[in-house]
Amino acid sequence: DRPRPWRAIAAGFLLGLLALVYPNALLFLPLGAAWMIHAARRAPSRPGQAAGAPRARGRAWRAAILFAAAASAAILPATIRNAVVAREFVPISLNGAISFYSGNTATADGVSTDVPELARWTGSDAWSWFLYDRLVQGIGESRGRAITHGQAAAWFTARAWEEIRGDPARFLALCGRRALLFISPQEPSISELVAHARQRRQALRWSPGFAVVLGTGLVGLLLLARDGRRRRDPGLALAGLFVAAQFASVVLFTAGARYRAPALPLLFLPGAYALARILEWARAGSWGRAGIAAAATAALVAAAGVPLVAHEIDPAAWRVDRAIALDRAGREAEALDEYRAAAAASPAFPGLRAKLGALLAQRGEVAEALGHYRAAVAQRAQDAELRLSWTALLIDAGGVSEALPVLETLAAARPDLAAAHFQLGCALARSGEWAAAERALARALALEPGHPLAHLYTGMALAERGAHGEALDAYRRALGLDPGLADAHARRAYSLLALGRRDQAREALEAALALDPAHAWAHRRLETLRR
Repeated sequence: DRPRPWRAIAAGFLLGLLALVYPNALLFLPLGAAWMIHAARRAPSRPGQAAGAPRARGRAWRAAILFAAAASAAILPATIRNAVVAREFVPISLNGAISFYSGNTATADGVSTDVPELARWTGSDAWSWFLYDRLVQGIGESRGRAITHGQAAAWFTARAWEEIRGDPARFLALCGRRALLFISPQEPSISELVAHARQRRQALRWSPGFAVVLGTGLVGLLLLARDGRRRRDPGLALAGLFVAAQFASVVLFTAGARYRAPALPLLFLPGAYALARILEWARAGSWGRAGIAAAATAALVAAAGVPLVAHEIDPAAWRVDRAIALDRAGREAEALDEYRAAAAASPAFPGLRAKLGALLAQRGEVAEALGHYRAAVAQRAQDAELRLSWTALLIDAGGVSEALPVLETLAAARPDLAAAHFQLGCALARSGEWAAAERALARALALEPGHPLAHLYTGMALAERGAHGEALDAYRRALGLDPGLADAHARRAYSLLALGRRDQAREALEAALALDPAHAWAHRRLETLRR
């Protein structure tokens, strides 16, 4: 057929629209343009004209240019939006870079994007796509300067190539694993778990799986090749190039059921052709042909249903992502339900128990929160921040005796961690060991002189041994760092009363109540002074 400009424009625009929701589709753009040039140059521009004539070559290039221009026009609104909002040239999105990196690290499995250092850069217990902004910020902080999303993408790409050059054998093994997953019946996913969703939803449970699509599609392709062996259809080559582009997007990055979804219609059509030919033979009484084709279809469907590579799906993953989205939307109770369901399905899911502990603590459900923190600490015994969060809740809940040995061990193991010494000082103060508390707080302040609460607790320790003048100096330093510390005003009043300075004590109590009208001790002392 003669190349028609409107066909090239329509095809390019449709490809661009597909790329807006599935950027991997852009990998087909150069392949599609090359196919147009090749196919159009082979076709005569008019009846009787030889293929490959100068006019045919001109039409070929014009079709390819129109195809690329139409695809660019479809994605242009997204590019303009990115330039206005982010002030960077980003055609659609930058997800490809982080997928390339996370899919090829030393801990990669070909599917999951759970890379430990990604969570560390976000400052959270587990990495999620909802934390991408924090991830970019964390990478910038680790490099000592703020970076843009584009610079973060370039950094991810460079790191991925470092990983590949460092261990090319591992990279090839991962590519092989992803290639097998592309044609395997499993439906791996990095966000919504397709296999899990199929089991939960009645409408999806009984729909044919990938094995049926692949098996019938292969039979259809064989029949098409058999029936059309006398003529060569360039459209089959185009379909093959599209599938190859989607295959490349999986093999080099991360495997996922959604990445092969655009190729499925190219299997639906030959699959439908196979079923139509079987019915046609049956109606014509050619039971032998129909039976052979039906048996071949059943055999290929059964073979396609055999997993080619082991892949375990963690049912907690999609629940955790749902919980994060619900939490960001302000639907805290629903988010908590999802986190609980995730913990029930996969108790060892990275960071989940710590997140549950923190959320439950915020809601005042301390007993359940402590249970999750204990489980999290058992999983990550070397995580200092996690132990500090757990012991802080323990101390507030009256579990000082359980918190003390944990904090003593942590402070000894991490003498450079001010928070460990401060929290140890708080626990010692709660247990009445004021001299030991004062020593721990002094170590905390040596490491972090600007810690207002450490100054407050130091003042309390000094007041306990009667050094009220020094205690007042400590309270003054605490208030200089944080004027909103109601407890510092109240404790200051206690020392002022001990020194007989009642008027100043009254002012301090009034200041405490101005900041915290529910401060019970300040209320009682002020009432006593007014009598």
